[in-house]
Amino acid sequence: MLAYIGRRALLAVFTVWAISVLSFAIIQLPPGDYVTSYIASMSASGSAVSEGEAQAMREQLMEILADDDLSFQPGGANRPLGELCRELGEVEYAYGARTATSRSTSPGEILPLLYSLAQVPVPTATTDDAYPGYPCVANAQAALLWFCGGLPLVIGLTWWWTRRPPRLDRSILMQEVTHADR
Repeated sequence: MLAYIGRRALLAVFTVWAISVLSFAIIQLPPGDYVTSYIASMSASGSAVSEGEAQAMREQLMEILADDDLSFQPGGANRPLGELCRELGEVEYAYGARTATSRSTSPGEILPLLYSLAQVPVPTATTDDAYPGYPCVANAQAALLWFCGGLPLVIGLTWWWTRRPPRLDRSILMQEVTHADR
């Protein structure tokens, strides 16, 4: 019974981990934040949005989230959700004496911001999909190998280890047989 409970607990931990990884992957799929996606759809329909208008949209979205109904204050004076979201999602970039903030993680928004801080003109786009001047190009082959090869192998071996029949100690069996003959 203890082995059954252990297997079920291991399965529960694995299930929670798998759901967490899947949820994280789905959330990280779209580039940028909601406002970036909205601006992209507006640009596709032919309307142009300036950086100031985009920042105003982000502020308006944060004000909607700052509703008092969403604030949590059981034992103390906690800040509203909108204020926390403003603080948590903001990244401050500094170059010399110049600073700028952004909530986006998209290279299409971050790189122009970095180039403006460095007072360098933004390079023109090329025909390929990669954004020009992207400084953090990484090879994900090792992660792909781990998630598609190593991790399933570890999971399979763990499953096999929990499903294998128990080993019997032959010396104990022989003692019982000799004891039964007396």
